[in-house]
Amino acid sequence: MPSSEFLIKKYNQLLAPSCERPVADRLALLRTVVLQYGIPDEVAMQSEQKVAVCSLRGRLWKAFLGVGHMDPERYLKLVAKGPSAQFDKIGQDTFRTFANNRVFTSAVPEEKLIRLLNAYVHASGKPDTYVQGMNVLAAPLLFVLPEVDAFHCFEAMGERSFPTYLRPNCEGALAGTRLVDQILKYV
Repeated sequence: MPSSEFLIKKYNQLLAPSCERPVADRLALLRTVVLQYGIPDEVAMQSEQKVAVCSLRGRLWKAFLGVGHMDPERYLKLVAKGPSAQFDKIGQDTFRTFANNRVFTSAVPEEKLIRLLNAYVHASGKPDTYVQGMNVLAAPLLFVLPEVDAFHCFEAMGERSFPTYLRPNCEGALAGTRLVDQILKYV
């Protein structure tokens, strides 16, 4: 097993804009390294930081979700719109998000999660965008990414990566459970 230092160096090389490998090759190699060796633990370092930084895990999320360019002004405009039509529903979920995890709650104030989810509802333009459970998908992103980056990653998840999981009828989650049922028949 390679050392944490070696892995961090390898990840940094593959994530660097100056890397000469084609993007598809870099992503394939990143996936392989993550699956074979995991990601070095940064929790201790993160919990001591007072300024939001993009952790290695955050940078990997951005790479895998295809989030390159971010528009902080757009996010700020969405936040400035204030409470969305789903504000109360969001608040019913966010207060209990990883509430028993002190490392998480000290690193991610509930207000950040509320802002991100409200901005997501505003960005969608649909009043029924928020569904229960979005909070536990967005929260880990806020743990490893600055708020603007986390918003763009969450938006990429909702629009490109698994949009059916983030719909009011939960069709993606239902399809996922059917798939697990089928797999379990063979295990």
